[in-house]
Amino acid sequence: MTAPLFAGKNVLVLGLGILGGGVGAARFLAQEGAHVLVSDLRSEVELSSSVNELRALDAAIEFSFGPQEVRLLDGIDVILRNPAVPREAEILKEAAKCKIPVEMDASLFVKLLGHTNIIGVTGTRGKTTTATLIAEIGRRAKRHVVFGGNIPGGSMLSLFHSVTPRSIIVLELSSWQLEGFGEAKLSPSIAVITNIFPDHLNRYPSMDAYVESKKVIYRYQSHDDHLFLNSHDPWSQEFLAEAKGSVIQFSPDDLPDHGWSLMIPGIHNRANAAAAKAVSQHLYIDDETIRQAIESFPGVPHRLEVVRTLGGVTYVNDSASTMPEATMAALAAFSSPIVLICGGNDKGLAFDELGNLINRRVKSLVFLEGNGTEKLASVVEKNRIVSRTMSLSSALQAARRTAVPGDIILFSPAFTSFGMFKNEFDRGEKFKNMVMELK
Repeated sequence: MTAPLFAGKNVLVLGLGILGGGVGAARFLAQEGAHVLVSDLRSEVELSSSVNELRALDAAIEFSFGPQEVRLLDGIDVILRNPAVPREAEILKEAAKCKIPVEMDASLFVKLLGHTNIIGVTGTRGKTTTATLIAEIGRRAKRHVVFGGNIPGGSMLSLFHSVTPRSIIVLELSSWQLEGFGEAKLSPSIAVITNIFPDHLNRYPSMDAYVESKKVIYRYQSHDDHLFLNSHDPWSQEFLAEAKGSVIQFSPDDLPDHGWSLMIPGIHNRANAAAAKAVSQHLYIDDETIRQAIESFPGVPHRLEVVRTLGGVTYVNDSASTMPEATMAALAAFSSPIVLICGGNDKGLAFDELGNLINRRVKSLVFLEGNGTEKLASVVEKNRIVSRTMSLSSALQAARRTAVPGDIILFSPAFTSFGMFKNEFDRGEKFKNMVMELK
């Protein structure tokens, strides 16, 4: 019988969260013999769902809530950092002085696995759709697929024992998760970059720093590895010049006009599907299987998700749009008149282009208040704004009053959700529930 991977180790899990990643990581570590201390800046009440799940386990797990003092490091052998915890956190600076190793979920998963058949997908937009579609194509081809990473509901570590030597492992990787890969000097053997736009500039000091975080996905590849790049993305030329392995380029034009129809709208989704097609062909999956999977793919929640049509008006949930380019892609995906609900908290991004597109494309505009909403309001025509509200329910009712049969009510915020909602997924679920309750 194999010895537990962390037998006798004291592990500090920094950041529990409510999306399942912290819970899954803590559970895995405890099951692998570690004594686990979970620390989060938030209160036990705020994290009650995650805390209760861990407390129900028969495992050596302790908790610390609130300020993270140096004493938390006493006796700690390893730290597992949640992606939401910045590298600059004071407790991590103290850990570095104490020479305590710091790991992250996805990169530790790859390190422990030592597996070469790993597909990593990153990019500013489209990484969830692309990674999910690659996984769906693999399953349709009757391959054993392990899928995880930057998705709600669990930890990559919790999937560790489900991997077989023949598994296709698909990881959706955010820039924050790639920080862990950079620290471990790891890159997946098959890397995909969907596109690059300005994002997270409230956390990264510059656009260059943000792009550098993305480059980790190929920086440590060997000459035997592969990098898939979007030929329509301007940053791809820089990535192409730096790549060590083979480069395969894709574009939305790679899907034939006939016989490759998508259920999900938008040129950006054709690019996502083209990326999934290129990777799947590299895995020797036949074109007919790929086509069937692409044509039957309904998309992923909170990304141009059609909720319902009521009274001739179609309601679309695009809550995962947390940046201007995402909302611009959503606006470009439809030809019908659009009533747009948007607004929220700023990430230090520019909104001039989105404002110009709203002025050309949006029939009427409903704003959700937030510390970034005024930034967008300053660049749109005032006669398009029909309401400004702190309530999503009020925003939906205002949009409904101005919509007529044939219109689309599009909830595509262009901002993050922190403050009014737990996260963009909570925001999207609340929107869908409200829409389904409409009479």
